[in-house]
Amino acid sequence: MKKRKILLGFLLAGAAFSFAACTNNKDANKNDDKSSDTSGDSGDQGGQGGQTEKVTVTFNANNGSANTTAQVDKGGKVTKPSNPEKAADAQNTYTFEAWYKDEALTQAFNFDTETVSAALTLYAKYTATPIAPARTFAALFIDSSSVKTTLENGEKINLAGLVVQGLDDQTFDTVTLAANEYTVTIKDASENVVDINTALTQGTYTATISSGDTVADDKITFTVTASQYKFTLPLICDDYNASLETPVTASYTFANSDTVYESKACKVTMGTGVIIQVTDSNGNAVTKEYDGKAYNSRFQVNTGDKKMEFVAKADGTLTLLFQTSAGRHLQISDNTSASFDSADVTADTKDSINVHTISVKKGNTYKINSSTGGTNIYAAYFNVSVDASTVVNTDDLYLEGAKTEFNNTNDKFNCAAPNGLKVVAENNLGQKRDVALSDCTIVVKDHNEKVVTGEITSAGTYTVSVTYDGKTSSYEISVIDLSTPISALEIDATEAKTKYYQGEDFSAEGIVVTATRGDATQTLKSNEYTVALSYGSSPVTKFETAGTYTVTITSTENTEVSSTYTVDYYTLIKVEFKNVADEMTIATGTTKFVHNASVEGTYSDQKIVYFTNEVTYKLYSDAGLTTEVTDAQAFAQDGTVYAVL
Repeated sequence: MKKRKILLGFLLAGAAFSFAACTNNKDANKNDDKSSDTSGDSGDQGGQGGQTEKVTVTFNANNGSANTTAQVDKGGKVTKPSNPEKAADAQNTYTFEAWYKDEALTQAFNFDTETVSAALTLYAKYTATPIAPARTFAALFIDSSSVKTTLENGEKINLAGLVVQGLDDQTFDTVTLAANEYTVTIKDASENVVDINTALTQGTYTATISSGDTVADDKITFTVTASQYKFTLPLICDDYNASLETPVTASYTFANSDTVYESKACKVTMGTGVIIQVTDSNGNAVTKEYDGKAYNSRFQVNTGDKKMEFVAKADGTLTLLFQTSAGRHLQISDNTSASFDSADVTADTKDSINVHTISVKKGNTYKINSSTGGTNIYAAYFNVSVDASTVVNTDDLYLEGAKTEFNNTNDKFNCAAPNGLKVVAENNLGQKRDVALSDCTIVVKDHNEKVVTGEITSAGTYTVSVTYDGKTSSYEISVIDLSTPISALEIDATEAKTKYYQGEDFSAEGIVVTATRGDATQTLKSNEYTVALSYGSSPVTKFETAGTYTVTITSTENTEVSSTYTVDYYTLIKVEFKNVADEMTIATGTTKFVHNASVEGTYSDQKIVYFTNEVTYKLYSDAGLTTEVTDAQAFAQDGTVYAVL
């Protein structure tokens, strides 16, 4: 019996535990030692197994947008819905204000603090704004005195400053109309309607102002005159460096008939002896200011052939900014008279820029020089007035500054906004202007002529075509896949130093290294490749022996890929001497120097002669050629060295 009692006790305890677990108002962890007690309260059974009771909240839009409902936990907060909208009627417009608990809209509902315990309807409240009746006018009056009515070819009409007033036909008061209360209609001389955003051509245009059925008696007349074009001759040294073999540093003397500047409007050439200067005789920078602009270079003209020749390709005026000493003359002549104009400089203006303007005719050549002593010309401006009907708005289109290399990850090309691209349009007279990319049509195609848009992620070459005003210009870009390994390198050493002399150190500056990745190419930065120097088969770190050295460029990403180019190194002996004649024609083997193909440098200017290692010579410390010295002994200190070749 005792064992049976124990078994029965365990069974009763299990039943009590199962029953207690079904209740929802008892703590299952409380009084664990009394878990066999089956006499406790069974608790509230209304929760349906733990589910929370829901209540419905209705949002009455009050004749606005559609009514909506929401299910909310009983005793919980309701989330504020999007604001409803109520359409305007003939009298008012409506703006949503808040939600209210009563139809009378006196008790606002607070979504942050109030809870919902039973079904609830909230009502939308709107603020009404009366609609002002549209004004009608018995008459309109316009004041266009502040409006620009004389325009040049290519300008647009701008109505800034226009004042429109009307006689209100209800109150008979004169009131100023807002811009949205009147309409402007523009017509050309042929009564064709013209959009106000149209760039106008030469002619007459009329603007009519109206409001409803009322039209102003006065009209605004716009007159578009012939275009005025202004060309500045680029008297800045850097503008010419591309056409000069030697970059300008202090001064440069032009050879006869060198073309300095030519456009579709004018052409300027320099006579023999004309000098372009960026510094004066003391090495100081040449700088003059005029009308708020600094001029940092000048042309020096003088008598005779030291002149500028100016050919006008259209009628106009030529304005010269110049400076010279007091009492000197800037002299101008054309191809029909020896000298028809001159400009004097007085003592009080000799240190300033002076201005002189002449009329020029198409096809004439004008010679500009100076009285003895010379004159400095800092700038020249060519102003030409032409018939607008002869002007082609865009004759040429130029694409400048565009970046051409991209990748498919962190530097993608965007077809809609090409990186760095600048568009420049030029008319048929040579006048250039910048064009906004938003005014252009940009089309990008792959090598299969398929149009691509957005960001380009596929490697390859693409053509970017830009069209503006009927003209199209194109350039190519390359997109590389960075996950594609480099397969080859190509070196362009055109701008690098490849000829070295004794005492000079090797430098890889100026080389351009291009890597091939699949079908695309990539210009490598200096930290993306290594440079090694070798002589024959031996690696070296510097020049030691005269001869040809190999420069090996290796990709840091793929060290199996490299390319080479060569440089030459010459062992040079420098010889200083005194009282050297400008010309040397003495034969080899004497105590005087001989000019030959292996000699570098000039005799008359530097008085230093360089001999390559290919020349056989002996050096002596005395004029009698009795004491021979080595290179090291000869150049250990300053002095004269005598050489026999």
